[in-house]
Amino acid sequence: MGIAEFYLGFKKPFQYIYAGESNIDIFKIIEGNLKRTKRVENLSILDLNGYDFLDIKRELSGVETGIVLNSRNFIFNIFEFDKIPINEIRRRDIIEWRLSKVFPENIDQYKHDYFRLNKKRVLSILFKKSFKDEIENLFEKNNIRLIYIGNSTMEIFNNLSKRKISPDFFIEIDGKLAVLLFQSNSIPFYIRKFEIEKASDLIREILKTIHFVRENHSKELYSYSIVLDDSDVDSSQIRGELSTENIKEINISNKDNLFLPI
Repeated sequence: MGIAEFYLGFKKPFQYIYAGESNIDIFKIIEGNLKRTKRVENLSILDLNGYDFLDIKRELSGVETGIVLNSRNFIFNIFEFDKIPINEIRRRDIIEWRLSKVFPENIDQYKHDYFRLNKKRVLSILFKKSFKDEIENLFEKNNIRLIYIGNSTMEIFNNLSKRKISPDFFIEIDGKLAVLLFQSNSIPFYIRKFEIEKASDLIREILKTIHFVRENHSKELYSYSIVLDDSDVDSSQIRGELSTENIKEINISNKDNLFLPI
């Protein structure tokens, strides 16, 4: 099961910009594989309007382009219903009604996408319309053909779900941002994101989340994977702590760029 369509459709671009916590990366398809061709340090996607975009634009070929953002500006919710209406209008109404119970802001200010995970469960994703417009305007102003906007956490989930063996949860770390996604039979049932200041905070929050899932979702966890982009975190500390929880790592080191559509 994959969450294939996200913000601008199905077609895969020939090159990608990855907007991380504190860096912008450019990836191109070279000999059939995605390769990083440039990294601009200490730069956020939020800074691009005030930044001389030429440095990035020079590296881009004049082809269709995608951008993948980390999860800082996305809001995830997973809802479970007794029954999900077949009618699309009724389905959206009941999902947005449930969302309004937990989300205090005006939903109209957000692009709201949702994905039916199974007969009872729905994944809801919010992304601020003003931020999406900002990105699209930036690319249009620079004559870059943007055809795809994606989210790193969903890309990781999609890529791991294609494997023969998929972990019970994965830990995505990009700078100070961490996301944990838990799944059962490749269907997400809990997502949590949080900010970290130091490694001990990260480990504490990971363990707290694992214990919460075990107690509140009645799920036993046997396996995990770690996806790191640009982080100073020593992942061996995470592995050491999780081994004491009897959770085994599924090594994904042979696959690069899991946060991109691959």
